Amino acid sequence: TAGNTGIGLAIAANRYQLNCVIFAPEGFSEEKISIMRALGADVKRTVKAEGMIGAQQVARQYAKDTQSIYMNQFETA
Repeated sequence: TAGNTGIGLAIAANRYQLNCVIFAPEGFSEEKISIMRALGADVKRTVKAEGMIGAQQVARQYAKDTQSIYMNQFETA
């Protein structure tokens, strides 16, 4: 994410003392990135040229590798 969903997740994680890792492409809103970090999220920047699809791929792999939950804001099942 690079927007309001990430901020909402950071708020919820902070409230419940959970770790929150956000993946966002380089070049997205620095203000929102700063807010997420201020709320305690660990924001990891991904390659700008790969856009949100690249960020999603990195996030999915991170979740798999760390047995974390992947919050997919772009699809519903």
